[in-house]
Amino acid sequence: MRMDGLWVLFCFLPLFLAVYHITPEKEKKVTLLAGSIVYLFFFVLDGGWRAWSLIALIPAVYVAAYLRRPPVGLGLCFAVWSIYALGGMVPFWVRFLLLQASGVLLEVRRGWHPTGGLDHGISILMFPKLSYGPYVPPGELAEQIAAPKVSWRRSREGLQELVIGFAGLVLLGGWIDQVVATISVGMTAPGSWARVMLSAMSFYFRFAGASAMAVGTGKLLGYELPEGFRQPWCAESVVDYFSRWNMSLWRWMDLLLGISGKRGPQKALVLLIAGVVMGAWYGPGTQTLLWGIFIGVVMATEQGSLKDWIGTHGVLARIYTLVMVLVGWGIFFVEEPAQLLRSVGGTVGSGVWWAVIVGAFFCSPIPSQWVERYRDKLWFDGALVLLFWVSLWFLV
Repeated sequence: MRMDGLWVLFCFLPLFLAVYHITPEKEKKVTLLAGSIVYLFFFVLDGGWRAWSLIALIPAVYVAAYLRRPPVGLGLCFAVWSIYALGGMVPFWVRFLLLQASGVLLEVRRGWHPTGGLDHGISILMFPKLSYGPYVPPGELAEQIAAPKVSWRRSREGLQELVIGFAGLVLLGGWIDQVVATISVGMTAPGSWARVMLSAMSFYFRFAGASAMAVGTGKLLGYELPEGFRQPWCAESVVDYFSRWNMSLWRWMDLLLGISGKRGPQKALVLLIAGVVMGAWYGPGTQTLLWGIFIGVVMATEQGSLKDWIGTHGVLARIYTLVMVLVGWGIFFVEEPAQLLRSVGGTVGSGVWWAVIVGAFFCSPIPSQWVERYRDKLWFDGALVLLFWVSLWFLV
């Protein structure tokens, strides 16, 4: 169950926060780890022998990290990934758990050393980020684990982030999904492209909303977790888009491939590999692999022949980025790409285009600018209370 589940929102989260905040400072780490394990067992794990492979992975990764044997631990992570992949689609919470576990080992490879089993367990299992991230390097989290900073202002911002993320995930993502379901598969090319745009927007709202809920819950616990998405639809290149899209995955790939430290042809090569890795992350399947290869080729080309052009053509670069990204999402979402070129079919209803307009508005920087401008106002909190209950009504 995700953070937007009713049992989590109305039972687990309030009870856990009450226990956490009355726990003495020195014991908060124990409470957080215990609560995270309860969340894992009762709201995440689906049972079966594959679930037990994940439970066994956590101490195994710690031992590999403590003994400074990252290849062994990374091999175990890959083995668990394969166990789930052989049984079908790998659930996203499994992907983020493996991302966090393997990230610990990649940090060890760069010189970090775990300080203790309790801190290590929290860095991997902290429940706000267990379902959909964000990924936090253990070295960055260690200082916060030692002394979480709980304050009224941070808790208020956390509640705001929690409600905004919940609304984005449930209200925007759910509504757009309903609109997508009304678009016929045999639609004309404009309708098919509208379907691609709306599917990509829904994907964004669901993941960005879940990430915002995790960040908000982290603030309620006294932790500053990094944002998961940073307005990717405002990017000026495809590389810029995917460095803003699922920033947890991009940060992990930077650890694995050293993207930020590469230059010239070497960087073009690692960007190509990064695209394939993204395809495997969202896979398994031929369609997602083709999407990853396409994205990788485009990013590698940007690093080469298009690098100077992108830097000097702001508006055109944004248009180019939007086109390339939508073509990529077309490969991702449409099983028969020929549908995107079809010239005959049904008409597109006005509701579809209204959904595109509304989705584009909430993908823009304007909503986040409004939040930062008005979040200290009392009426803003009242509006968020109303937004929460509207979102809850839509969910139920």
